[in-house]
Amino acid sequence: MNSMLERETSKIMRQNYRYNATWLLYGFLGLAIALVSSGKRSNENGVTSQPIPVEVSIPIQKDVQIQKRFTGRFKAVNQVDVRARVSGYLTAIKFKEGDDVKKGDVLFIIDQRIFQIALDEALANLARQKSIFEQSQNNFARVQDLIESGAISIEDFDSRKQQLESSRAGIASAEAQVAKARLDLEFSVVRAPISGRVGREMVNVGNLISGGSPNATLLTTIVKADPIHFYFTGSESDFLSINGSNNSEKKGVLGDTLKLKLQGQQGYMLSGIMDYQGNTIDESTGTIELRALLKNEARTIEPGMFGEALLLGSRLPGAFLVPDDLISTNQNIRYLYKVNTENMVEIAPVELGGLYDGNLRLIQKGLEPHDKIIINNIQKIRPGMPVTPIESSMTGESGKTQNTEQ
Repeated sequence: MNSMLERETSKIMRQNYRYNATWLLYGFLGLAIALVSSGKRSNENGVTSQPIPVEVSIPIQKDVQIQKRFTGRFKAVNQVDVRARVSGYLTAIKFKEGDDVKKGDVLFIIDQRIFQIALDEALANLARQKSIFEQSQNNFARVQDLIESGAISIEDFDSRKQQLESSRAGIASAEAQVAKARLDLEFSVVRAPISGRVGREMVNVGNLISGGSPNATLLTTIVKADPIHFYFTGSESDFLSINGSNNSEKKGVLGDTLKLKLQGQQGYMLSGIMDYQGNTIDESTGTIELRALLKNEARTIEPGMFGEALLLGSRLPGAFLVPDDLISTNQNIRYLYKVNTENMVEIAPVELGGLYDGNLRLIQKGLEPHDKIIINNIQKIRPGMPVTPIESSMTGESGKTQNTEQ
């Protein structure tokens, strides 16, 4: 009996020991997890045992010239729709599609027979009017002698005089009809109104064409594309920038040189001169029209093609530049990290300008000349974190005046 009681007591003691050991182990694990979590929270709050070393540099400061990029379309300096000025049947086409023609070259011929007949008729009428005038003139000369002697009445004298004036007007009318008939005959031969490259024939031989009206038949087109124009539009801010509104050195863009390139080209291989600037800002779009003129001797540019222009604007003395990859973003805020006098990380909100050389970003507002910008370990730092600054310098090309794109 006693031995059975001892065995039950021993069994209960062993179970209590295992239960207490298990809870003791859980207690140690909980303490370890708490210590680790506490360490993580300390790190997240910026409290570290040793400040992170970071390289710092003052911003690059140079004189820059603003660059503006614009897209636009090339248009011919002169383009004419060739239409007939008289109606008739087309009898001949005297050009090859796509050829270069000169002003005055014959392009089309309309059946001239009807116009020649009209001219002959007008000439015959002119001769008849001249004969009538000669007769009237002789009759009036005879009555002039009789009126002085009183052998003819005043009424007869006035009648002969009116006949003379009527015959003189008849000659003027007949001469006008002859001039019109000559023009119609001349217009039956359609000539190139300008020099340029002719398009395709829109009407074949044998067709009846109408002419001399707003709905006259379109025969072909001629385009003069050397030189060629490049049209583009700029916003109001672009206009103020490229016209140097804040800089007395530069006023207006007329006569300025700009670089251009076609779609797919890597560099700006073309050069043009600004020859037109609109005289008002479009109220509906807030833009102004601009135009450049450039040579096109090789005809590598066709009217209607798209292009991109690079135009130099006003100069900015002592502008700040920083590498573009140092700029951080929080929603619509752009900022840089800098180190204050207590070696703590601070945020410097900035207002950005354009790019220079594809890497350096113009900073319009938000920096001072002696600000120490953090240039490495950007992903490891946060505002308020202590750091160990190491003096360094930003990468940038040297030079008196640099160009920046906006």
